[in-house]
Amino acid sequence: MAGLSHDRGIPGTWRLHGGEVLGIWAQRKGIECLLVVTSAADSVVKRGVRPNQWRCRMAELPPPPEGIVLTHFIVSDDVERSRRFYTEVLGGRVAFPGDPVNVALANSWIVINVGGGPTDDKPSVTLETPRDPDRVSSFLNIRVKDIEAVYAEWSARGAQFLTPPKQHQYEKRCYIRDPDGHLIEVGQTTDPDGDWSPAHWPSSTPAEESE
Repeated sequence: MAGLSHDRGIPGTWRLHGGEVLGIWAQRKGIECLLVVTSAADSVVKRGVRPNQWRCRMAELPPPPEGIVLTHFIVSDDVERSRRFYTEVLGGRVAFPGDPVNVALANSWIVINVGGGPTDDKPSVTLETPRDPDRVSSFLNIRVKDIEAVYAEWSARGAQFLTPPKQHQYEKRCYIRDPDGHLIEVGQTTDPDGDWSPAHWPSSTPAEESE
C-alpha cells in the first residue's frame, strides 16, 4: 500500500490514510490478535491487516494535526512487574524504555507508569491503580483467531484467567487481570457474519504489498 514507511523491530504498524486508521494484526507462534481499547462509551475501530509472520513494524507517524497515535495508559504500583507481564506473558515488546515504559502490543501501545497526584493540566485528577478490581469502567479488549490456543499459551506463561473461555451468542471470551488489577478481555468472534469474525481479516499486509 502506497504511503507506508516502516521502522524495524517494533511490532504493530498503522498509518492514518484518507481519514482511516489502518492496523496490523500481530502474529507470533501461531497466535494472531488485534488489540482494541474498550470503554463505557461506544467506540469504533477500523478493521486492520495482519502479517503472515512476526515481523511487524511501526509505521512513520503522520505529522500533526492530521496524525494520531492511539495508546492505552495504565497506572502501575510496580512498572517493571507490569512490563514483564505485557511483554513476557502477552507477547508485547518494549518500544520505548525508561520512565514511563512504552510496550508495543499487537496494533497498539501500552504506556506504563506510576500513579500520582494532580498536576497543572489535570488539577483535580489523581492517578492510581484500581481500588476494587471487580468494579470496572474501562478495559483492554484483545480479539484473537484461536482463543483456546491463546488461553493455553498465556496460562502457561503465568496469566491468571478469571474463567476458561466461555461461549456466548456471538463470541467466545474470557478475562484476565494484569498484576495491578486492570481487566483485560480476550475474545474470539464465532458468528461468521460478525464484524470481528476471523474470516473477515485481510490476508495481506502493506509491507508485503510494497515489496
